[in-house]
This record gives sequence, structure tokens and C-alpha cells, in this order.
Amino acid sequence: MPLRAYIDNEEIVSIDLTDEQWNDLKKRIKSKDSLLTLPCCKQEGFLRTSSKGLKHFVHSKSNYNCDWEPESPEHLRAKIAIMEACRENGWKAIPEFSETNWRADVLAIQNEKKIAFEVQWSKQTFEETKFRQDRYKESNSKGLLVFSNSTKRITKI
Repeated sequence: MPLRAYIDNEEIVSIDLTDEQWNDLKKRIKSKDSLLTLPCCKQEGFLRTSSKGLKHFVHSKSNYNCDWEPESPEHLRAKIAIMEACRENGWKAIPEFSETNWRADVLAIQNEKKIAFEVQWSKQTFEETKFRQDRYKESNSKGLLVFSNSTKRITKI
């Protein structure tokens, strides 16, 4: 469930919109007065509200496969909590931010400082964790991986 999209080339984050703004946007997309595209693949999408009330964006059906994968409710809650904490502490927080060779669940920016947050609930090798950290470092970002239980999730090969 992506939380970020472009409406007529203007970036928006779903959880920042009021119910009134969300409903207005839904009408504009449905009537084709506005175009919604997803930043991960530049494909068209639409708005949806989950059964638990989470506003998010969805890919339209297409022959092109995006590499975006569904996220668990726990993963989404973690992303939202990270965004809120960053914002409360004076950082700009961008969900699902991509660079050339990496994608962060949340990129926090304050002045020249950048922190790429990645929520990692599934198992990941130490080597993969180091590889991801090296990519963040190469692009002048600090990487912060959030694990559900680090002693069980990072495995040494």
C-alpha cells in the first residue's frame, strides 16, 4: 500500500490529507480531471481506504509489472510511526523514497543530513544488511534498519 503518489505531478502523502481532501481527490481522479501516478514505476493508480481506515494508493491494472510488493499492516504502522517521529523532531519525512540503486521506507531530511529508514521484518543476512548500508553511505545517507527482533532476523552465513 503506497503512501506517496503524484497528482498532476505534485507529490502528496496519503496520511497528510484530511477526509475532505481525500474525497475531493477521489472525485477528481474518477472524473479524470486529475492524473495519479505512483513514484515507484510512474504507472497510473487510484485511491483506496483500507478496512481499518488507512488512506493509501493502489496500482491500476497494467501489463507492466512494478517491483513494489505489498506490505504487512505492521510494516505500514512502523513506516507511519517513523514518519511521525521524524516530523515531530523537525525532519522532513518522505515515504517510499528511491535513489538510483536503493529505496527507503522513509527518507528523513534535515538540512544536509539524510537518514534512510528501512523496516525489515523478514530475515536478512548480515551480508545483505551490510550491502544495503554501503549503498546508503555511497549516496551520503545514513541507513537505519528497523528490525522486529534483530537477534533472530540477521543471520550469518
